[in-house]
Amino acid sequence: MNEITQPARTAGALAEAALELAYAGRLADSLPLFDQSLALRPADADTLVSRGLVQRDLGDWEGARDSLARAVAAAPDHAYARYNLGCVLLTLGDYENGLPARLAGRHSVISENRLEVPAWRGEYLRDEYGGPGTLLLHSDGGLGDTIMLARYAGLCAPRAKVAFAGPPPLERLFGSLAGLDRFIPGPQPLRFHRQLAIEHLPLLWGTTPANVPASPYLAADPVAVAAWRARLGALPGIKVGICWAGNPDYPNDRGRSLAFEALRPLADIGGVTFVSLQKGGADWTQPAPGEAEGFGLVDWTGELGDFADTAALVTALDLVITVDTSVAHLAGALAAPVWLLNRFATDWRWGIGRDDCAWYPTLRQFRQPALGDWTPAIAAAAAQLGRFARGECAAI
Repeated sequence: MNEITQPARTAGALAEAALELAYAGRLADSLPLFDQSLALRPADADTLVSRGLVQRDLGDWEGARDSLARAVAAAPDHAYARYNLGCVLLTLGDYENGLPARLAGRHSVISENRLEVPAWRGEYLRDEYGGPGTLLLHSDGGLGDTIMLARYAGLCAPRAKVAFAGPPPLERLFGSLAGLDRFIPGPQPLRFHRQLAIEHLPLLWGTTPANVPASPYLAADPVAVAAWRARLGALPGIKVGICWAGNPDYPNDRGRSLAFEALRPLADIGGVTFVSLQKGGADWTQPAPGEAEGFGLVDWTGELGDFADTAALVTALDLVITVDTSVAHLAGALAAPVWLLNRFATDWRWGIGRDDCAWYPTLRQFRQPALGDWTPAIAAAAAQLGRFARGECAAI
C-alpha cells in the first residue's frame, strides 16, 4: 500500500511547494517543482493548470497552451482548465479553438426565468402575430466585456428585436447602440422568445481577429460633447484623459492597475493638460495629498454620473491614456484615440506581439516588457506623448 500512496503524497507536496513559491512571486523558481510533481503524477489536472498559469504569467504562451491542453485531456470536465486554455488560445490568435474552449469553461450566472427560455442560435425570431420576436441579450462579464461585445447587437437586429439586460450605468450610453430596441436596467419583467449571454456572440458569428465587427458602434450626445469641448478649450495644450486603476474587486487588479505616482514621467511632458477619468480604485492607487495638484490634474469626475457622461468627455479629449479597464473599452467603442498601458500577462483580447488591437482600431498598446515592470511602458508612452504634444505625430 505504501508503494502506491507515497509517490502521490510526494507529488502533492511538491505541487504545494510550487504554489507557495508562485504566490510569493517566485514564478520561475516554481516551475522545477511543478515539473518534479508532474514526473510523479503526469495527469494531475490541477498541477497542470497551475503550471500553465505560471508559464502564461512568464510570457511562455506556447508552454501555457501545452500544459493547459494536457490538463483538459486528463480531465475533460475541468472547467477552469478549459476556460484558461481558451483564453491562452485566444491570446495566441486562435479564435476557432479558443472561443469554444473559453465558453465551455465559463459558468454563466443568469436568473431562473431566463434559464426557462431556450438559448438563441442565430435563427430569425417571430412572435405569435408574425412580427419580429424578441431576443434578450445579457452579460455575466464586467463592464468592459459588456461594452466590447455590445457591437454584436447590430448583427443580431435583422433577425430579432434586440433587448439588452444590463447595469443601469450603461443605459443611456447604449441608447446610441445600433440595433438595440430596448435596454432593461436590472430585473424587470419582459416577454421574450430567446435569450443569450453576449459572451456567446463572437463564436456564433464566427469571429476571428480579421473580421471583428468594426467600431465605432457607440456615440456620445453631441450637445454634451460640445459643452465639454468649450470647457476644455479654456485649458492649455492638448487635453489627455488618464485612468490608472480598475475595479479593486477584480482578481488581478494589482497586475493591471497603477499607483498614481507611477505616472510621474507623463507630467514632465510640456504642452499637455491632464484630465482625470478615474472613478474609484484601490486605496494604494490613489494620489497622495497634493500629488494630483502637482501633476496639474483637472478632475471633473464628480460630474460623471454614468457612462454616457464619460463618453461625452472622452469624445471631447484629444487622447485617452488608461490601464486595462472599462475606460479603454469605452474609448475604443467610440473610436477615440486611446493608449493602453498593458500588463505583461495580458488579457486575451489584446493579443501578443502587436501594439495595435483587432477589437479597437484607434487603440495603441504600451506593454510591460516583463512581469510587473511598468517603467519602460510608461517611459515609451511619455516619449510618444511628447511627440504628439509637439505636433510631430498623430495620436494613433
